[in-house]
Amino acid sequence: MKKEKYEKLSEIIIGEAVLSQLREKSSVSWHAILIKLESFLHAELNNEKICAAMLAIQNVKKEINLNSFRLSGNRVTMPAANDSININKN
Repeated sequence: MKKEKYEKLSEIIIGEAVLSQLREKSSVSWHAILIKLESFLHAELNNEKICAAMLAIQNVKKEINLNSFRLSGNRVTMPAANDSININKN
């Protein structure tokens, strides 16, 4: 239950970062949101919000990496979770 609470709070914090960018009439991009989240993190004193901000930063970084991968044109077949993988090179 606590994880869901942090997930929801992290989504709210991301929304606040976006709104802050819009109020400042700044560009809204994943990188701009990441910078805003990091500034929120350093200014925050509430432990729950700190944890949620860290989760938000982690989620935004994942999205940045996914978008970079998609834009690069690289296609890799990822195994399904239940596939067995043999890592031995013979």
